[in-house]
Amino acid sequence: MSKATLAVSLPEKGNLDSRFGFIGDVDLRQRLCLAMEFIVFLVELQERYKLQPTIIFSINKDIVLHTSCIVEACLHYTLITVQKKGTAAEKQLLKKQEKQYKRVQRYHAISSTENVVGAIERIFEHDLGDEEKFNDLLSYAEKIGLLDAEFCTKAHYLRKKRNEIHLFALDSKKIIYNRKTINKVFNDTKDVLQHLEERVTQLNTGQTPTT
Repeated sequence: MSKATLAVSLPEKGNLDSRFGFIGDVDLRQRLCLAMEFIVFLVELQERYKLQPTIIFSINKDIVLHTSCIVEACLHYTLITVQKKGTAAEKQLLKKQEKQYKRVQRYHAISSTENVVGAIERIFEHDLGDEEKFNDLLSYAEKIGLLDAEFCTKAHYLRKKRNEIHLFALDSKKIIYNRKTINKVFNDTKDVLQHLEERVTQLNTGQTPTT
């Protein structure tokens, strides 16, 4: 049996590619374009077809999920770019510190869960990796002044709305994914991405960041 064709228009590939033109990693840019294409598809699906409220709710959850992932990926890329091309102070602030201890000796037991100990502490420094969490990325962005309080608030909103998707035990009355939520997600995403694009462009052209 032949399948019916779903009449949904999608953006031109070139338009999507140009939207993420500041992303130098070709593979990442292609994945961002695919995510954006899927988001557009979900939006068009709601606008063109009459759907059940439960389906709309799930569609909106997917929109929030993929949109916030785009912001997270672009933020990670921007921080990596700062790590490569930023100032010496920025590069140092982006260093991750890991502490290891050896020759640990216990000198005194304070309680069943607390002890006075002595050890040799060694500190290792690492560059940002691929495993960084969204919240940690935002902390680094705030630390180096990449995102001010306003942009951090917007990015944290996206992060929190995405995290709600995984919290099935959370009171359902507190989880809202309606048109108002989606509009805010899109507006905040637009502002944050535009800011990140400006910073990457400055880094690539050797410009001084504007304040």
